[in-house]
Amino acid sequence: MKYILNPAGFTNWPSLHKLLIECFAYMDELIDPPSSLHQMTTDSLREKANKETLLLIYDADNLIACAFFDIRKDVVYVGKVAVAQSHRGRNIAHKIFDMADKLAHDNTKNWLELETRIELINNHRAFGKMGFVTTAKNSHTGYEHPTSITMRRKIKAMH
Repeated sequence: MKYILNPAGFTNWPSLHKLLIECFAYMDELIDPPSSLHQMTTDSLREKANKETLLLIYDADNLIACAFFDIRKDVVYVGKVAVAQSHRGRNIAHKIFDMADKLAHDNTKNWLELETRIELINNHRAFGKMGFVTTAKNSHTGYEHPTSITMRRKIKAMH
C-alpha cells in the first residue's frame, strides 16, 4: 500500500469521485437529508483538496482509499473517509486515523473531530472503538431533529 499526503500533480479527480460515490452509496437509503457528496463534482473535490490535506491510498496503481483532513482552530477535522469494499478489514481506516493523529500533532492540535449521520449506527460503533466519543448532536437546515453527530478523540501520543 502506498499512502500519499497532498499528492503533487494529482489529476485523476474522476477516480477519486468514483471511489467516494461507491463507498458512500449504501447511505442513500438510510440517511435524510441526502449526502452532500451528491452535490460534489470533480471540480469541487479539487477545490476541497486545495483548502484541506488530501490523503490518497493506492494498492499498486489502484486508488483504494482516501480522506480529507481540515486543520481548524483547535482540531483536525477528518472527512470523506472512504475505503473500497475490496480492501476493508485490512486496518486501512486505522492507518488513516494514525496519519490524522500525526498531522494534528505536527500542527499542535490535540483533537481529531468528525461527523457522522445519526442513522449510521455502525459508523458510531466503529469510531467509538477507535476512541471517539459523541460531543454534539446536530440538525441540518430545515430539520428539527438531530441528523448528525459530532465525535472527537484526543490524539494519540507520538513516539
